[in-house]
Amino acid sequence: MAKQVVLLLFFLIFFPLCAQPAVKIHAVGARMGWGRSAALNVNNIIISGLSLNCGDLQRHLSLHAYIDYWNKTKHAGDNKIVSWRILGISAITKHTFPNQTNITPFVGGGVGFNFGKGESNATFDLAIHVLGGLSVPVTSRLNGLAEFKYSIDGADYFGIFLGMDYQIR
Repeated sequence: MAKQVVLLLFFLIFFPLCAQPAVKIHAVGARMGWGRSAALNVNNIIISGLSLNCGDLQRHLSLHAYIDYWNKTKHAGDNKIVSWRILGISAITKHTFPNQTNITPFVGGGVGFNFGKGESNATFDLAIHVLGGLSVPVTSRLNGLAEFKYSIDGADYFGIFLGMDYQIR
C-alpha cells in the first residue's frame, strides 16, 4: 500500500510540472542496457527503461521522467537461488552541450524512488541518479542515444544504455 501512495504522490507532483506553460511533454523514449550492482554483488543485469522529455526549464536544461526495471536471479550455492527486482522512478534534469556537430553530449542528475524486492524483503529507497551520454538525430523526429546512468540507493547500480527518443513536438 505504501508503494502505491508514493507512486501516486510522485505522479501528482511530477505531471503538474509538465502542465506548466514552458514545460510540456516533448518526447517519449525507450532504452535497454547492461548493468551491475556491486552492493548486491549482481553482474550482467539487463535493464529496460522508459523516459519522458517534459521540455525545457531554461536554455540547454530540460526535465525528464525515467522508469527503470531490472530483475536478476542467480545461484548462491547450496542449491539456493537468489532473486532481486528493482523498479526505479525518477525526475532528472539534463544539461545539453550544444556544438557544431549532430552529436549532442549531455549530463544530468535527479532524485527518485527505487522499489526493490530481494529474497525475503521488500525495500523502498530514496535514490540519487547521475547520468551522462550522447544524443544523435536519426530522423527529424527520432533521436538515438547512448547513456551511462548511476543510481545511488540501497542497491547502488549502474547501467549502460542504448535507446531511442521519439519527438512529439
